[in-house]
Amino acid sequence: MNESKRLRFLRSFLKLYDVKRIDVTDESEKHIKGVAIYNVNDFEENQDFIWYKAEHEVPSEDLILIIEKILAEKLHRGDLLYRQVEKVKFTEFEDEFREELINQLLNIDVKMIDDDQETDSYFVHF
Repeated sequence: MNESKRLRFLRSFLKLYDVKRIDVTDESEKHIKGVAIYNVNDFEENQDFIWYKAEHEVPSEDLILIIEKILAEKLHRGDLLYRQVEKVKFTEFEDEFREELINQLLNIDVKMIDDDQETDSYFVHF
C-alpha cells in the first residue's frame, strides 16, 4: 500500500517536535488520525493526534523541502521558528514562493487528543 500524501507530510512536519514514528489509527476522506511516538523504546512517550485535511488539500512537496531545511540547519526550537528561516535561499524556488510556503507552514494545525478530547495543537510560529 502506498503511503498517503498526508502521512508523508506529517512525518516531516512532526519531526519539528522530535517525533520519531507515526502510527496511523484511522484515515478517512476528511482526516488522518494516529499516534505520534517520541521514543520508540518507551511507548508511554506519545501523543494522539488528528489532522482534518483531505488528501487533495495536503501542502505541496515543496513545503517538505522547507521543513527539511529548517531541521537540517536547526532553525527552530520545537514549535518556534527562528527568523532566519525567512532569509534561507533555495535553489529549487524563488524567494516569493519561499514566503508563500512559510505562510502555509504557519497555518498548519494538527490537533492533539487527550482522553478523546482535542486539547492542544501541533503548529509553528515565529
